[in-house]
Amino acid sequence: MSEAAGDGSLAAGAEALARELRRHASVLGRDADLPETAAAINAVRVAARRYVTAVMAQTGWGNVFADLEQGPVPVAEGHRDPAGRGRSGPGKDDPAPEQAAPDAGGPVIAYQARYRLRIRDYQGALRLLADRAEAAGLTVGEELDDSDSGIIAALAELDGWDPYIYDQDVIEVLSAGWESAAE
Repeated sequence: MSEAAGDGSLAAGAEALARELRRHASVLGRDADLPETAAAINAVRVAARRYVTAVMAQTGWGNVFADLEQGPVPVAEGHRDPAGRGRSGPGKDDPAPEQAAPDAGGPVIAYQARYRLRIRDYQGALRLLADRAEAAGLTVGEELDDSDSGIIAALAELDGWDPYIYDQDVIEVLSAGWESAAE
């Protein structure tokens, strides 16, 4: 898997993603074995996640890959998309910088991330939770809510939550989005 350039530029992230997409196409084009194919798929996901993270951090735009199955998302000038897929200008509810109290350090921003997940391998998810807990020096107790949502909640609490780090054959990220607004 290729690494994005260390300078953090969007162009470098886009190029890293393009490289992984080309490698993925090459692997699928020659009918590679399962481990190589899985590695190519995961490399695309990692590169895409890095690109999305850089876009969000550097521009404030949302996840361009969120909700792909819904098609293009029109965003009017000066309107924040409530699904968190980006912005084209300041939101009408955002105070102008001069409106923020000078001694308050700026406006308070509420940030909310949403994920739609599917546990594809229940036993694998339980093992993942146990392994993550052990690595953190903790144990999974009998009080664990072992429902699908309970496992997800326990992982979120334990890991600080980045579902893209999990094996997508165990816990699959179906979609992700975020929204940010001044309070």
